[in-house]
Amino acid sequence: AATANLRASVGVGSKRSPRPPPARPTGAGAVESPKLTQLRAPLAADVQRFEAIEYGGGLAELCEAADACRAFVPAGAEASQPVLGKADTTTVEYLKALRGAAGWSTFALDTLVAGTASRAGCSPRAVAASVRASSSISLEADMLHGGDVSRVLGVVQAELLVGTLSEAAAVLRQLEVALRNHEVSVLRVENRFQEGFDVYTHGGVRGVCLYLVGGALDVVVEVMVQLLSVKKAQLERAGGGASDEASLEARSLRYRAAKAQLRD
Repeated sequence: AATANLRASVGVGSKRSPRPPPARPTGAGAVESPKLTQLRAPLAADVQRFEAIEYGGGLAELCEAADACRAFVPAGAEASQPVLGKADTTTVEYLKALRGAAGWSTFALDTLVAGTASRAGCSPRAVAASVRASSSISLEADMLHGGDVSRVLGVVQAELLVGTLSEAAAVLRQLEVALRNHEVSVLRVENRFQEGFDVYTHGGVRGVCLYLVGGALDVVVEVMVQLLSVKKAQLERAGGGASDEASLEARSLRYRAAKAQLRD
């Protein structure tokens, strides 16, 4: 029923202008491996579906609000989950301990998200926090982090869905207030609307993702500020499993290429 209600609420009409095709990134990691180039083919349909969405104005405002949140990321912050139970973070026992701690954090994240939504003044739709499946966590750990589960940050995920980029900026400004008041801390801010962001490594899905910890949050959690129209495209996407795995593999290859170039 919740999914049906969400489907009915998305696609709010507004004046929007077409977006250009995604630009491939420049700088570290810009040279693609043949494998990464091959992965663009199975991801192309998803990327085209999401890039057909017209976002309208407000991009500069959104980027400014995302940068304001990013300013609270501590220098040298360790982007990993806390030490739980056994020290070996590649074990099944650690994964169980992490999901157990994550379960306690869902209520705290729901409270934070609900408070943010009520203060934003644009009536964003909050999607309840949930703990990712063990199989999904393990897959990301294996493909991106050499099996180290503690490096998977989005173990608990919540969404704030809005109609426009300006509304997304309003939500981010309220999250900035929570950061300024030390209610939570932020370890990473990922602005997937930013120019040059390689949407292929995230299956074409755009949004602003914040990884938060501290306060009543026992683990690092993920809050995605996303457009209703993007969520609608996700819900309507057929299947998704194969393209999701291809997206993870593309991201892994991109990260490894960037690290190798930095070492050089």
